[in-house]
Amino acid sequence: MTITSRTPWRRRLHESPPACGDMGMCGKVFDEMPVRDVVSWTVVISGFKDVGKFDDALIAFERMISEGAMPNQVTSVNALAACAGYGDLDIGVWIHEHVRRSVWALDVILGNALIDIYGRGMFSSCVHSGFVDVGRRMFSSLVDGKYGCMVDLLAHSNCLDEALRLIEEMLFEPTVSIWGALLAGYRAHGNYELGEFAAWKLVELEPQNSAYYVMLSNLYAEKGRWSDVEKVRKLVKDRRLKKDMGSSTVGLLECPLEYMILSISTLIYVFRM
Repeated sequence: MTITSRTPWRRRLHESPPACGDMGMCGKVFDEMPVRDVVSWTVVISGFKDVGKFDDALIAFERMISEGAMPNQVTSVNALAACAGYGDLDIGVWIHEHVRRSVWALDVILGNALIDIYGRGMFSSCVHSGFVDVGRRMFSSLVDGKYGCMVDLLAHSNCLDEALRLIEEMLFEPTVSIWGALLAGYRAHGNYELGEFAAWKLVELEPQNSAYYVMLSNLYAEKGRWSDVEKVRKLVKDRRLKKDMGSSTVGLLECPLEYMILSISTLIYVFRM
């Protein structure tokens, strides 16, 4: 069949077999396209990445930029995966800067792609330099970050039981960021029992952080459990905690205005001398 200018090029490109590994045919169709948009570039980059031709994916990405087409979020995720596979941190950094300039929402998929490229690049430096301890700490931080992102996604999507199940099945002890993500789910969807549980976990992990006691008091105050508020107040006094409004509050400033007002009033009550 003769390819003409009336041929639906984007559909032909999608129907070419990159997923089957025939990137030669895909490239042929792509080169014959009179106009290449971001979707067509993304299909080619994704195709090369999926068959393990990371260098060709990055060549296509650089060619895309040189021809004046700007990547979207889907393009960036696929290009970052190719960067991670090929070990090209420089292009990964360029994509990260492009993401910042574009003011995109950093969702879980794009965030994990950035974590992956930076993690691999930094791990490579640790391997060549022999920094084993640094590598261990980085690995722990990256794993924690990925779990935190997933818990945050589930909690804000009102999949709180699934978020808690993920935490319980983790192979390491949950950190402050992970319990904080679960607590944020309580604020968004009003699961009181889960919020209380997460708040106590934060107190256990950082007993000297006064902000967590304030959040716990807020939970009790909202339900009119003033005897429990008094118990928290006593705990604060017994532990001689400082009246520190600058402590981390795991996203307190993102709460509705009425919640912030309650937080301030409870803070005054809890730390009343």
